[in-house]
Amino acid sequence: MMHGGLKAVMWADVFQAVMMYACLIALLSQCLYEAGGFKEVYRAAYDGGRMDFFNFTGDFRIPYTFWNSLSYGVQFGVAHCVNQFEVQRLLAVRNLKISQSAALWSSIPSFVMAFLTTTVGLALYAVFRNCDPLNEKSGIGLTKADQVVPYYIVSRLIGYPGLVGLCISGILCASLSSLSSALNSLSTVFVEDFVNASFTKRSKPSALKLNILAKALVIMHGIAIIGLTFMTSRFKSVLQAVVVLDGMVLGPSLGVYILGVFTKRSNELGVLIGLTTAAFFSIWFGLGTSLFGNTYEGLPFHNKDCIPNQWNATVYSYSSPYLKSETTNSTLSVDMKRYFPMYGISYIWTYCIGAALTIIIGYTASRIIDCQKKPAPVDPKLLCPLVKSRHSQIPEEHDIILKPSGRSSTSS
Repeated sequence: MMHGGLKAVMWADVFQAVMMYACLIALLSQCLYEAGGFKEVYRAAYDGGRMDFFNFTGDFRIPYTFWNSLSYGVQFGVAHCVNQFEVQRLLAVRNLKISQSAALWSSIPSFVMAFLTTTVGLALYAVFRNCDPLNEKSGIGLTKADQVVPYYIVSRLIGYPGLVGLCISGILCASLSSLSSALNSLSTVFVEDFVNASFTKRSKPSALKLNILAKALVIMHGIAIIGLTFMTSRFKSVLQAVVVLDGMVLGPSLGVYILGVFTKRSNELGVLIGLTTAAFFSIWFGLGTSLFGNTYEGLPFHNKDCIPNQWNATVYSYSSPYLKSETTNSTLSVDMKRYFPMYGISYIWTYCIGAALTIIIGYTASRIIDCQKKPAPVDPKLLCPLVKSRHSQIPEEHDIILKPSGRSSTSS
């Protein structure tokens, strides 16, 4: 029933990916032309302190230090291994070998995408390094860093026919590709894991009814996602919104997978308790740190070319991103963090907190439940190879079969 929908989503993702790469290449080409080439871009970035990869500050409140960025990269990569979007695609191929090959080869376009986006960011800094477009004296009127790319597109590429539309389409495709996958995955999970599971084989609804239900769920989930856009406007950036919203879901999901493949004592009820508790805590932490958490100041600009000869350029010492005094943007934030110190932690730890809580609470609850009843046997195929090899040396009670010796059988 779901194969046709998945095939349509896959082809839509291919088209949207082509549009995204075309947008980035066009944008990067114009930025390099205006900035003076790769060499000038990286020189400006180095002089402006944007190439400091080895800031070993151990402050959990600042998101973009070496340790925090490394930890976030690991959290992001591992958490997306259990993402329904990824799992659904890997299960749709013919066999395990092709699935593993697809997972490995996908790292190449992912690296290219990361390289293009970061290089575009450095190139935009090289273009605007002497006049911050967010500065009031620039006269541009931007209020968020997320508005810089659209502003650059409409202001610099307007002379190339069709290029503005191509780039705006590429930006929209970046969000629509995730949206189409989410709608398809949500409807599939709901129909297969909730609707089908609640009926017996004889009383299951027909494929036509399930198909109609899946399409109706796509519409309902689409309306819900549109409603979430009003909430994301409260976040300080699109990146923060993506990290927090993803972490609320993928962090606890990662904890469930870890309990499933690394432990034999976890049971359904205990894991469900851990998942529910961690999900609610992740929502509270993610929204709290986003609405009442630290306000981060990025590295400064010179702004000497915004209004020539009307104000002096300020000399800055380039250092790591710092926190504002009181690290807050309102009196309410000061009061909230006084009562909830965790709001001071950076939002990039949402993944880790959700996964850790799921593992701790889920495993503890499972052991308490196991005290009241005998744990069910576990299929070794479902365990991690390291755990399976360690436990295979210890036979379970139900695996021990006493065989009569040859002497006793002869005498009998």
